[in-house]
Amino acid sequence: DNLEGPFYKPGAPVRSVLIENGMRGTPFTLSGRVLNTKGRPLKDAILDVWHANVNGEYDLKGFTLRARIHTDAAGKFVLRTIKPKHYPVGSGFRPAHIHFKVSAAGRATLTTQLYFRGDPYNYSDPWMRPGLILTPKEKSDGLEARFDFVLPVRS
Repeated sequence: DNLEGPFYKPGAPVRSVLIENGMRGTPFTLSGRVLNTKGRPLKDAILDVWHANVNGEYDLKGFTLRARIHTDAAGKFVLRTIKPKHYPVGSGFRPAHIHFKVSAAGRATLTTQLYFRGDPYNYSDPWMRPGLILTPKEKSDGLEARFDFVLPVRS
């Protein structure tokens, strides 16, 4: 597990597209699967997602850049959003990252964050782990990356 942080807000709408009309930022698509520890897909897993905007700010009043996504029968999900920006914390910066709380029936909830390769603040961040760094590829409609989450049985 990783840091939930102070900006989590329960009750986000169920949706997979977070980009809204007029929203600034580089479009970013994350796809992947939610699996059990044997590599089998978890149908109807829920990914609770939240992140900062291009100014490094979180929406604390509404649900901008917040969502809950359900996996399909093959455990697959697709998130269409924007790449967040790093932001100041104390005397340093948090690198650009996307928060996730991933849950499924009978499984332990995973709270984690995914980061972006090349962010200048990745290696000064105490919560960043190298295995959580995405390496997005440039596509005609923005950036794209894949990541699979693994959920153990609830203990």
